Amino acid sequence: MRRALVLAALLAACADDSSGSSGPVTTHVVMYEFAASMGATCIDGNLADIDTATPGAQYECSVSQIVTATQMETLLAECDNATSPSSSTNKPCWAIETDALTCTSGTHLKLAIERAVVPPDAIIKAQCLAPN
Repeated sequence: MRRALVLAALLAACADDSSGSSGPVTTHVVMYEFAASMGATCIDGNLADIDTATPGAQYECSVSQIVTATQMETLLAECDNATSPSSSTNKPCWAIETDALTCTSGTHLKLAIERAVVPPDAIIKAQCLAPN
């Protein structure tokens, strides 16, 4: 059964974002894979806030669901209701939330996937920008 914790967290690429007013910001991409049946899963590291001028954290991620039996990969959109992802109208979707009760260490961030049906043999793959 795929009820494992994080299967992988690895450096995938590097990028230089010099669009901010404070000069270049170096970031890298981290990749996480989770069993889809886990629902929300903790992120064991920092994620980059890509727009520090906007209140609240703005994360840049690419999240997909892969059904292992068919190897069908579906790209998921970011939830259109950041305040209440479960009320989003664009399901299936993803959101990064703070949850100190579930994620008791580090930044207390979790990746939440909002969808009606959870394929039993699916994994969630997330690639997010992280600060260097």
